[in-house]
Amino acid sequence: MCGIWFSLGYPPDRAHIDNVAHRGPDGFGWRVFDSSVGPVALGHRRLSIIDLSDAASQPMEYADGRYWITYNGEIYNYRELRDELARAGHIFRTQSDTEVLLASYAQWGEAALDRFIGMFAFVLWDTKAQAAFVARDRFGIKPLYVFTAPQGVAFASEIKQITLLPGFTPKMNIARAYDFLSAGIMEHTNETIFDGVKQLQGGECVRLDRCAVALAVAERA
Repeated sequence: MCGIWFSLGYPPDRAHIDNVAHRGPDGFGWRVFDSSVGPVALGHRRLSIIDLSDAASQPMEYADGRYWITYNGEIYNYRELRDELARAGHIFRTQSDTEVLLASYAQWGEAALDRFIGMFAFVLWDTKAQAAFVARDRFGIKPLYVFTAPQGVAFASEIKQITLLPGFTPKMNIARAYDFLSAGIMEHTNETIFDGVKQLQGGECVRLDRCAVALAVAERA
């Protein structure tokens, strides 16, 4: 279990990742970039599982700093993918599945999702294209919440990270509260108990093309 944070347009604030320190007691990472529509912030709280070295810390970069990622999860077939990518000319400096994820995106783009076997939630920032790619595993094992407003967009591992955004006013989603109280069901839609806070559902991905804040969600088979 790790904690991730990504925001575009909002003032960078480490509090959004500090308040999920329990998700990652083994490390902390924070990176801020400029973009054409405002600051971009990536945060990470690390629970070390595969590569325990500092080299595998996040946010992690790849391709001479073009790609940056904050990622929660595990790619179970990362060794097989690593071997295939190495044959294609990719060079690795860590033993982590995070770097394999980055190299996979550099090699195959969004189609890399079709090759992953595992559980994951991640946000990948392309500094050259000024675009973000966001994805959640097919079964929605790893959480990923999203909030959009005129000021920007944010993705987080927990809703309480989003509640710290400037201008955010917590308001109950009455329909989802009714579903839970009357039938005991939750997370059956992309809505949450907080009005305006949504989640990527299992198998969904989002591309913020050239920093466009409007979301286009595409379901992966």
